[in-house]
Amino acid sequence: MKITAIRLCYAVGAVVDAAVGILLLFPALLAETLSLAEVPSRLSERIPLAMTAALLFGWTGLLFWGARLPVERRGVLLLTIFPVIAGIALAVLFGWNGSYVSTAGAVMIWSAQGLLACLLAWAFVSARRCAIDQGPHQ
Repeated sequence: MKITAIRLCYAVGAVVDAAVGILLLFPALLAETLSLAEVPSRLSERIPLAMTAALLFGWTGLLFWGARLPVERRGVLLLTIFPVIAGIALAVLFGWNGSYVSTAGAVMIWSAQGLLACLLAWAFVSARRCAIDQGPHQ
């Protein structure tokens, strides 16, 4: 049962990454969702968004891959918390500090990230305990 719950945590992370990746490909939707000061419409803004989306889609795949062997690949969970979630939180801080991301948008992102980070941290600790219980052959 615990392994199923850990796998579910991986899947939640993957779905969140995919959803954010989709938002990044549609700047008007991104701006509306995050209450951005303006819609990123210039090529110089859209290229980094598309590159970030590609990385998030790759991370989505990595989380699904991790879910196949959730105990053995538990390190993916830590890497998702830091640097991925922490890095995005820092980028939002820069956007908020520069009045590009609204306070409401920043709080929404940080709240979701905090919940996701806690969920993934729980999954990592649980997977680590499973590995210890399984013995040294892991």
